[in-house]
Amino acid sequence: MSDDQDSIKAAVKTAYTDASKYIDDEIAPERTKATDYYYGRPFGNEEEGRSQVVMTEVRDTVLQMMPSLLRVFCGAEKVIEYLPRKESDVQGAAAATDYIDYIATVDNDSVLYLQNAFKDALVRKLGILKWWLDESHDVTEETYKGLLPDQAHLISVSDGVEVLEAMISETDASGQLLPVPLTDLRIRRTKPTGVIRIEAVPTEEYVFSKRAKSQESATYQAHRRIMTVSELVALGFSRKTVLKHAGNDVTFSVDNQERDAREGRTGDDYDEPSSTALKRALFIEHYILFDGDEDGIAELHRVCTIGEEMEVLSDEVVPEAPFALFCPDPEAHEIIGQSIADYTMDIQKIKSNVVRNTLDSLSQSIHPRTGILEGMVNVEDVLNNKMGGIIRMKQPGAVQEFTKPFLGQETLGVIGYLDEIKASRTGITKASAGLDPDVLQSTTRAAVTATMQAASERLEMIARIFAGTGMKSLARGLLRLVCRHQDQAKVYRLRGEWVQVDPRTWDAEMAVVINVGLGRGDDAKQMSVLQSILAEQKEILQALGPNNPLVGLSEYRNTLSQMLTVAGFKDVTRFFKPVSPMADPQAGQEEKKEDPATMLVRAEVEKTNTEAQVNLKKIEQQQQDMVLDDQRAREKTQSEFMLKVAELALKYNQPVAAIIAELRGAQQIGEM
Repeated sequence: MSDDQDSIKAAVKTAYTDASKYIDDEIAPERTKATDYYYGRPFGNEEEGRSQVVMTEVRDTVLQMMPSLLRVFCGAEKVIEYLPRKESDVQGAAAATDYIDYIATVDNDSVLYLQNAFKDALVRKLGILKWWLDESHDVTEETYKGLLPDQAHLISVSDGVEVLEAMISETDASGQLLPVPLTDLRIRRTKPTGVIRIEAVPTEEYVFSKRAKSQESATYQAHRRIMTVSELVALGFSRKTVLKHAGNDVTFSVDNQERDAREGRTGDDYDEPSSTALKRALFIEHYILFDGDEDGIAELHRVCTIGEEMEVLSDEVVPEAPFALFCPDPEAHEIIGQSIADYTMDIQKIKSNVVRNTLDSLSQSIHPRTGILEGMVNVEDVLNNKMGGIIRMKQPGAVQEFTKPFLGQETLGVIGYLDEIKASRTGITKASAGLDPDVLQSTTRAAVTATMQAASERLEMIARIFAGTGMKSLARGLLRLVCRHQDQAKVYRLRGEWVQVDPRTWDAEMAVVINVGLGRGDDAKQMSVLQSILAEQKEILQALGPNNPLVGLSEYRNTLSQMLTVAGFKDVTRFFKPVSPMADPQAGQEEKKEDPATMLVRAEVEKTNTEAQVNLKKIEQQQQDMVLDDQRAREKTQSEFMLKVAELALKYNQPVAAIIAELRGAQQIGEM
C-alpha cells in the first residue's frame, strides 16, 4: 500500500470512528425509542392482570401529515424548476426542468422515495435521499436454438455478449443432411445500467461528523451498509478482494439496534446464504475533506472501503456528497433537529396510562371483586362466571361484592387536554383534516376555511423547510450529475413530444426553485380565481384580437394549464398543445434585451463597416476623377491635333482628309 493510501485510510478510519460513536451512542437510542413508539410497542411498565393497551399518538400524527406532504411535492406540474442566469440559458433551463422531472418521476418512483424520506424525518429526526449514476451491469444468460449462420454471427458479435457454448448441427433429428447448418448458442449478455438512481437511505446507514453545523460544513459524511459479494462485484470491485472480507454475520454496531426496531426483529435472523456470492461484507462510502496533494487546500474525497479493517477500494476527488437531508424542525447550527415523534412520545405514554386506568376502572365496575366468608361458601361456585350461576352458602351474607364506581368520565377531560397539547406542538387537529364537527356545523364557509388554514400552518412550515433544504439539494445534485456524466445527446419523450436532450450545453450552476404550491389558498379558491382570470383574458382577446399588448395565446394557454394542474392533471399536453413562437403573434414582437458586451461588439462592427464604406466611396471618387482627367487629356490632344491639321491644310493648300491620311501612314511606319 502506498503512502497516500496509508494517509487516506488513517484519515477515514479516525473520522468514521468519531462519527459512528456519535450516531450509535447518542442518536441511535433516541431513534430506536421513537420507532418503538411509532409501532405502538409496549413500554415495559405493564402489569399482569391489568390493561396493557398502548395508544399510537406518534403513528396517528405522522400518518395524518404524510398525505398533505406528498400532495405538496408530488402534485405540482413542475416541482423542480431551474432558472437561467443568462439569456442564452433560457432554453437549457426549460429542457433541464423537464429532463430532471423525467429522471425523478419516470426513471425513479418519486412517491416511494419521498414517502420513505419524509417518514424517516417525522419519526427518526432525519430523512436522507441519495442519488448516483448506476454503473452496475445486468448479467443474464440466454439460450438460442436452430440459428442460421448469419443469425448466430450477429448475436455473437453483439456488444456485451460472451459465447459460453456453441453447437453446430449439419443434420436433423432423423439424420438427413440440412441444406444450411444450424447453430445452438448459449451466451452471457452483460448490459450496463447507466441510469441515475434516487433512494431513501436508512437512517442507521448515514453518519456525519459531530461538530458539523450544517451539511455544507461537514468535514465528514459516510454511507455504511451491508452488501453481498454479488452486489459489490457488480459495482466493479475485485471479487478476490471482496471475498477476503465477506462473511455470514457481518454487521455494524447500530445496525441491529435500529433495524430490529424498524422491522420488529429480536435478533440477527438472517438466513444462511446459499452460495458464496450471497455472503455479506461491510462497505462504506466516505466523503471526507482531505488535502491529498498537500497544496494547503482540502479537497472532498470519495473513498470506498471494505471490511472493519477499512481496506481502500477506490479514492477519487468529487465535487459534492450526494445526500439530501430532511428535518421537520431543524435546530440552529445543528444537522439533526427534532422530529414529530419527539413532540408526541410523552403524550402517547401519558395517554396510554390514562386509558389503561380508565379501562381498569371500567373493568372493576363491571366485574367487581368478591369477598367470601371462609368455610361458609362453595369457592367453585364463586369462581364460576356463568350468567345466572348459583352460589351455595351456609349462611346469608357469606358472599359480598366490593362495587367500585366507574371514573371514566373524569378522565375524558384529561384526554382532551392531552389532545390540545399535541395540537399546539404539531399543528395537527381535527380541523386540519376537516373532521371537527364543532367547526363544520352551523358555520359559514369563510369561517371553516379560515380555521382549516390556521390549523395547517405548522404543516406548511414543515413543507417549506423540506423544500428549502432537502429538495433544493436534490435538485442541484441531479443537475450537476447529469451535466458531469451525460456526454452525448439523447432523445426522450417530454411533455408529450420527442425532445433531444444535450446537458453538455447547460449551466450546471443554474438557480433552482421548488414549487410547493403553498400560500395560495385551497384548491376551490385557486380555481375560482383562475376562472375569473380566464374570463378576463377571453374578453380581451375577443375585443382586441391576438395582437394586443396585454394577453396573447401563450398567457391564455398558461391559465388553462394551471386550472388543469389544480384539478389534479399533471400532463397538460394531453389537453392543450404548447404554443410555439410562430403561432403566437406577440411572441415575435417582444424586444430582446442585450447585455452591454454584446451591444459594444455590435457598435464596433457597425463603426468598422461605416469606415469601410467611406473608404470605398473615396476610392470610387478617385477612380472617377482619374477617368475624367484622362478623358480631358485625350480631348485636348485631339483638339490640338485637329488644329495642327487645319494649319497644314491652309499652308500647303491640301484637303484636310489628305493631310490626316499622310499623318496616319507616317505613324504606322514609325510603329514598324
